[in-house]
Amino acid sequence: MPFDNLPYAEKIAQHGFVPANHAEPQFFDVGIERVFTNDNDGRYWQRVYNKDNNETIEIHSSRYGLTDYRVSTAALLESLNSNQIDTTDMHLSFDMTSNGGRLFVQALLPAYTSLEGTRAEALRIIMFDSYDGSCAFSIRAGRYKFVCANQAVIPYSGGEYGHIQARHTTNIMERTPEIIDTLLGAIHDFETVQSRRAHWDEIRLEADQAYKLLASMKVSKSTRDHIYQEFVQDLSWSMAGLDDCLTTWATHYNNPNVKTQIERQHAVAALESGKSWRSYEPELANAA
Repeated sequence: MPFDNLPYAEKIAQHGFVPANHAEPQFFDVGIERVFTNDNDGRYWQRVYNKDNNETIEIHSSRYGLTDYRVSTAALLESLNSNQIDTTDMHLSFDMTSNGGRLFVQALLPAYTSLEGTRAEALRIIMFDSYDGSCAFSIRAGRYKFVCANQAVIPYSGGEYGHIQARHTTNIMERTPEIIDTLLGAIHDFETVQSRRAHWDEIRLEADQAYKLLASMKVSKSTRDHIYQEFVQDLSWSMAGLDDCLTTWATHYNNPNVKTQIERQHAVAALESGKSWRSYEPELANAA
């Protein structure tokens, strides 16, 4: 889904994501029952349905195990509410597709926030689960510029820090310690990346050093030259300035022949988390 010319801007401002059905989701009692058995091999099909209106959500094979949304949500909330995670002023958002087939939960954690210019970015935890088989139970954590409850999730460059996934044959509650470890790892990575970025303004980057960095980027020479030209014209001569040029290219470059927006973001993320970029940081920081 697009996020530049946002017809969704008001929804994002209101919810922090694009709602799937534009309504407050309501948990409901869900059931599962056999609808067909193959006498030859004993395998069977089963119907997952909404007990409130008897509406069928999906037909699954015998391998599917039903986990109520309330259970998977409880596993996330129990993990978040462990005494190792600061949930001060935490904001929770919920969304659900119209028939309840897929659930989306988002937790915004202001306790883990960084400023980039005038923009504050908090760590976000997002969870997906489904009754219709459209996704496994999964939790992701990071700095996101766009999140859609229909599963379009786009992080800032290098901004996704943790990911855990489980099939519906798993006791989700038993994975709470693993979820906590994943979230703690995401918090550590978030703070580490922010501590790196905080020094980028102070790290002077000469023209030849910037060109060498861009040479390690997996894009065409004409693309590297375009970004380099923007950096030279910017006159910031800092690592933060090069990051600004990379971000502008990744998010606003309109040449249709130069990768998709997501591919450009991935190219920037790979550069800024790679050895070439990191090798400049300590050397230049110590020289400053």
